[in-house]
Amino acid sequence: MSRTERRTERHRAAHRAQGLMGWIVSLIIVFALLFLIFELWLVPVRVTGQSMEPSLSDREVVLIDHAAKYWKTPGRGDVVYFQDPSTGSMLLKRIVALPGETVDIAQGRVYIDGRPLEESAYAVNFEQGGDMAATVVPEGKVFVLSDNRAESYDSRSPQIGCVTYEKIEGVLRFRILPTSRIAFYY
Repeated sequence: MSRTERRTERHRAAHRAQGLMGWIVSLIIVFALLFLIFELWLVPVRVTGQSMEPSLSDREVVLIDHAAKYWKTPGRGDVVYFQDPSTGSMLLKRIVALPGETVDIAQGRVYIDGRPLEESAYAVNFEQGGDMAATVVPEGKVFVLSDNRAESYDSRSPQIGCVTYEKIEGVLRFRILPTSRIAFYY
C-alpha cells in the first residue's frame, strides 16, 4: 500500500469517526431535549376514573403543562392538575370559581355570584351533583369541580376544599391517547 493510499484510508477512518461522533452528539441533544420537554414542561399523565367524563375518560393519556401557571394564572374553565391533600394522589379537575367569587350549587346547577354558570360543553349528571350552600372562594384559591358530578371528589369535599394556586402543578394542554381523540386545550 502506497503512502497516498494509507493517508486516504486514515482520512476515511477519521471521517467515519467524526460522522459517528456527530450522530452520538445529536442523539444526546435529542434525548436531553425530550427529557426537558416531557419531564419538566409537558408531563404525560394517565387519567384514572370517570370523574372528568365526557371531557376525559379513564385510561386516556394527557399532557400537563407545568410551565403554564408561570405565564398565565389558571382561570375558569381550565382543567388543572394538583395533589389531593388527604391522600397525596394527583387529581385533574376543572376550575369553576375564582378568588372572591361566591359559588353555590342548587338542583345540580352551579351559580357564580348568583348567575348560572354555562357548563353544557363539558359537565354531565347535573341532577346527581349534590347541592351546596353558598361559599366565598378565599383569595389565592380556586374552586374546582369534576365534569361528571355523579362521580365527583372535588372542592365540595372537605378533604380537598378550595385549592391554592401554589398547589396547582400544571394545566391540561393536550390529550394524546387514544389517537382517535387527540385534542388541544388552550
